[in-house]
Amino acid sequence: NINLKVFNISGRKIKDIFTGKIKGKRLFTWNGLNNNERKVSSGVYFLKMTSENSNYCKKLVFIRR
Repeated sequence: NINLKVFNISGRKIKDIFTGKIKGKRLFTWNGLNNNERKVSSGVYFLKMTSENSNYCKKLVFIRR
């Protein structure tokens, strides 16, 4: 199982992007909304992917127009 989540700079979970199994390559997008479907502000966020075998974290800079 794979989990993709977005966190803010304070470490609070903002959005659950995906939870489940993946075969092959997949493309995921984040529309700048939190789990309550409200717009988030511009700033630094972190995308965290966890699976049974690994953890990965990537810094995101989100700019709202």
